[in-house]
Amino acid sequence: MQTSLWELQKAIYSRLSNDTTVMNTVTGVHDKVSAEALKPYITIGDPTSTPHQSKTSYGENIVLPLHVWSNYSGKKQCYDIFNLILASLK
Repeated sequence: MQTSLWELQKAIYSRLSNDTTVMNTVTGVHDKVSAEALKPYITIGDPTSTPHQSKTSYGENIVLPLHVWSNYSGKKQCYDIFNLILASLK
């Protein structure tokens, strides 16, 4: 069996970067951020994967963190962007 990490990352990236509401709020969704990137933006963090098995199937549980970076003085802008992420990934 192979991991689904890359396929999951591609799907999340595609969903967020093609969501007009998200992209009207952030400057980008990044796997690796360039020094020139302007905030606010979303980065894809380091995933963890644990096996998930039963008598009839095999799979994995994946946690793929998403980070929001902002120059806003406080947390409100990040929380608003988190809500946009949740709505986009529903």
